[in-house]
Amino acid sequence: MGLFTSIGNTTCQNCSIIYNQLCLTCNNTNCLSCDNNFTLGSNHTCICTSPYLIQIGIECLNCSMIHNNCLTCNNNGCLLCLNNYISINGECACSDDRFLIGKLCILCANLYLNCLKCSPVGCWQCTTNFTLVGQ
Repeated sequence: MGLFTSIGNTTCQNCSIIYNQLCLTCNNTNCLSCDNNFTLGSNHTCICTSPYLIQIGIECLNCSMIHNNCLTCNNNGCLLCLNNYISINGECACSDDRFLIGKLCILCANLYLNCLKCSPVGCWQCTTNFTLVGQ
């Protein structure tokens, strides 16, 4: 398994050396099957099986291992973040109505009474019918 013999050549050649380490079976022109967690792509190369994984070299890694709080990613960064997070320039961050404490996005209203948007220094936008005082 993983070897093929070229026509007119009596030497067996290893598929993983000719194509890449992920190729399990091949012929003299293409990789035909791939290692676990990989599938054969349209151009006969081995690619990650799930959209929740990203390929780094010969490994398929879960997006959350590369980008914090990320569900789906590609080589440019995170595309879809966990609940209460938004993707900004390929990285997950708290939405405007939340503030990061530890690893959690906490609702501003839970930190500051009647607060809609906040930062580490306090509330900067109140809910309807409330106004900021003391600034």
